Amino acid sequence: MLNKLPMASPTLITVLLLGSTAGWAAASVIRDDAGDAAARALAAQPAFAGSVRLSIAGGIGSGTLIAPGWVLTAAHVVTGSGGAPLSLASISVSINGESRGVTAIAVHPGWTGSNFTAGTDLALVQLTAPVTSVTPAARLSGAVPLGSELVLTGYGAFGFGSIGLIDPPGTLRAVTNTFDAPASSVYPSWSSSLALMDFDAPATSVFNRFGSTDATAMEGSPATGDSGGGSFVLMGGSWLLAGVHSFTFTTGAGAAAPFGYGTGAADVLIGGAHAAWIDSVIPTPGATGALALGIALAARRRNRP
Repeated sequence: MLNKLPMASPTLITVLLLGSTAGWAAASVIRDDAGDAAARALAAQPAFAGSVRLSIAGGIGSGTLIAPGWVLTAAHVVTGSGGAPLSLASISVSINGESRGVTAIAVHPGWTGSNFTAGTDLALVQLTAPVTSVTPAARLSGAVPLGSELVLTGYGAFGFGSIGLIDPPGTLRAVTNTFDAPASSVYPSWSSSLALMDFDAPATSVFNRFGSTDATAMEGSPATGDSGGGSFVLMGGSWLLAGVHSFTFTTGAGAAAPFGYGTGAADVLIGGAHAAWIDSVIPTPGATGALALGIALAARRRNRP
């Protein structure tokens, strides 16, 4: 069962749907013996200063600043039915305490609005003005070493592994986990552009789905409000953005609680062909960026009332 995690609001934290529907994901449900203060402190490290909060019609999503004027997020955060971009005026962005509007949305061409397991749930959001107060996140261009510890960031709801969500979204937090397996090696019909992780309990392996049964020191899982947030891996002494939170799911064995121990999560990997798409949209320094401009203008025209 895939978990549809819609835009969070103070009164609606999550909705679970059966079937092949997926949705908004986050990264702030943590093991019971860790805490909120630790999750906030981890997210506050300078390496994750480019974490972005997207506000859309009262809902909350997440993203990562990857260039001074561009945010990478999940496509389902900024699109509606059929994969069409939402109205630009309906979206506002907050980064490091600064607010920005949106001038364009470029949606991955493979996104249809509901094909989560295809691994194309990506979008780029162009800001009304660059953000220069923080350094944009560097991206991992190659393959992600499976089993490497990750830091997952986002503005999602908070909770604990045994009980699920207890606080609504809106605060930046971070937890840790590992990419356990390419999705296609576990579920052959799912894209190899997806990497899977599961929420391991520290005292038992009963909720383990795949990969190591050892929980990380701040083991956590995505939940409502952090869809589009980033997973970072430490390579060569630097934290590099490796994946974008797309959806969570449960297997037949279930989970301890919604988004608790046993929950599986899928990130869209941003290397390989996805890296080429990102680079085709975002102008490089000194380049004309004609292709990117064409994509942005097309996206903007589609958003005119």
